[in-house]
Amino acid sequence: MRSFARTRTAIVVAAVVIILTGCDDDATTTIAAMDASEAVAQPDASREASADASADSFVSPSDQPTPDPNEPRAVLYRPGIRLSGASGKLSFTLVSAEPPPPTKGDSIWTLLVSDSTGAPRSELTVSVVPRMPDHGHGSGTKTIVTPGTQHGTYSASPVRLFMAGLWVTTITATAPDGLTDTVRIGFIVTD
Repeated sequence: MRSFARTRTAIVVAAVVIILTGCDDDATTTIAAMDASEAVAQPDASREASADASADSFVSPSDQPTPDPNEPRAVLYRPGIRLSGASGKLSFTLVSAEPPPPTKGDSIWTLLVSDSTGAPRSELTVSVVPRMPDHGHGSGTKTIVTPGTQHGTYSASPVRLFMAGLWVTTITATAPDGLTDTVRIGFIVTD
């Protein structure tokens, strides 16, 4: 396990905080372990920059998350946050959330899932599972994910963030050929 000082330095230098599960410390993801159960990672900017921009009309390669200054496990919401999956095989973009975090309650998230080349993937089974790690519970409501109106997009509803505090949402995509990738994103919800 890395030291707290190195973790803090990596977070400050990274300027991007993405919470992932199952990460490996490799060329595509730089990991700073916070504890044994969670990892904070930075997506590989070179891979993001090389993605085919024409295949992804929703976001630009620079749409990376901004760390929440008050909570290292969270990011500040803005449309188009792009996250690299734990295995690096898929990327996940939170195109929109209506209403957006930090709003408490039910929202509808529009996701774009792309492969490592930036091409949208439409044949996936996607799950969205919000949890409050500090409280040890989920939302109590199953989020239904359906294909969106554009290639590679998915609509998740309701994403129920029903109380104030840190919510970490796990997004998993599985292809018919068995390819699976997962990402976790944290938001602080306020009253």
